[in-house]
Amino acid sequence: MEEAAASLPLPEAVVHVGVHSFTPVLDGEVRPLEVGILLDPGQEAELWLAQSWARGLGGRRPGLRILLNAPYDGRSDGLVTTLRSEFRTGVRPGCAYVGLELEVSQGLLRPHGRFPETLVESLAASLASSLATFPAPPRST
Repeated sequence: MEEAAASLPLPEAVVHVGVHSFTPVLDGEVRPLEVGILLDPGQEAELWLAQSWARGLGGRRPGLRILLNAPYDGRSDGLVTTLRSEFRTGVRPGCAYVGLELEVSQGLLRPHGRFPETLVESLAASLASSLATFPAPPRST
C-alpha cells in the first residue's frame, strides 16, 4: 500500500477546512453575519480560495450575510493557525498547506438542532466549485 501511495502524483496543496459554529449574539453585541470564512490574508492561496468560496456561496444563497475573517480573525489562535505555522514550508516538499475555517451562525439552527440541508448543500457545492478552479498556490521560500 505504501508503494502504491508513493507512486501517486504529489498534490500541489493540501486544503484544510475547519468547521465551527458561533453564537449570533456575544456579550450583548449582535454579530452581523451568518457565515464567516477565516483565513490569513497574507497567504495568497487562502485569500483567493476564501474570496472565491464566499462569491460562490453568495451566488447560491442571495441574502446570506457572508464575511471574511468574522466573527474572528483567521490569524488568531486555533488549529488552522497552528498547522499554518507547522507547515509554513509545506506539508511535504512541493506541497503547500492552505487552511481556512468555516464559521456558521447558530442562529441558523433549526429546532431539531441541525442546519438547513439546503445551506449545507450550498456550502459544499460552492466549496467544491472553488476547489475545481483553485490555482496552484505560490511556493513557500
